[in-house]
Amino acid sequence: MIDLEQKSPIEQSLIRWLYDFATFGILVTDTDLRIVYANSWFTKHLGADASAFLGSPLIDAFPDMRARAFERFYQDALSGQTRVLSQRFHGYLFKMRPATGSGPAQMQQSARISPLLLGSTVVGTISFIEDVSERVRHENELHFQIDERSRLLESEISARELAEENERLRDASEMLRIEGAQLLELGRDRDMLMHRIIAGQEEERKRIARNIHDHLGQQLTALRYSLSLIKPQMTEGTPLCESVRRAQAIAENLDREVDYLSWELRPAEIDDIGLEEALKTLIREWTAHYGIEVKFHS
Repeated sequence: MIDLEQKSPIEQSLIRWLYDFATFGILVTDTDLRIVYANSWFTKHLGADASAFLGSPLIDAFPDMRARAFERFYQDALSGQTRVLSQRFHGYLFKMRPATGSGPAQMQQSARISPLLLGSTVVGTISFIEDVSERVRHENELHFQIDERSRLLESEISARELAEENERLRDASEMLRIEGAQLLELGRDRDMLMHRIIAGQEEERKRIARNIHDHLGQQLTALRYSLSLIKPQMTEGTPLCESVRRAQAIAENLDREVDYLSWELRPAEIDDIGLEEALKTLIREWTAHYGIEVKFHS
């Protein structure tokens, strides 16, 4: 223990302040890591009387240090090194009661373990323990506020991006609507054009069929009539008579072919009896013409 009688008044006041009024904990060990001193702040927050651990090996007084591998920090201090322990990375150094009843079960601590020097000789270790519970609480509140503001900012950015995306979608939808209307109009124009083309084709087929039937058919009829006038004037069984008979057969066949061709181009029944009946007539004519049976289902 420290003999205050051998100290000056200022040294005595400083030692008493460190022991009785300091706002941080002090723990001193010798080179064998036996506890030789602890101030009142340390014992108060530890919740134990100093006589319970003074003179005891540090590891015996606080056995969880070995389990948490904290003994190495004191060995470093004996070799002349200072180690700083933070609440964030190391947690508490000593199990102490928090300053207030609320909050974490253990006091939030910042600790500094340094060599205790007499001149240049290491004579032990000295530990300074500070209660940082309030600081940690403020840091947590600050981090919470930062996270909350970040979240709000992200939400605001997301809302803005969503609004911009909705605006783009509305513009794209309007463009699609306009393009759809244009395509619909083009479709109507195409349908009208196709209707005119088909109507023109039908009219042209009708005209060609009529010309074939009227002009070529009339000439074939005239040819058949002329051949019928020639045939009675010839003697039966002669080569010339046979030639006229063959010419008549060819003319009759051509007359039928012309009728069928004009009918194929534009059956008149389409206008008179409709498509279905016209198809039935076409099949009958086609079957009779080519000798191939066809079945029609409507």
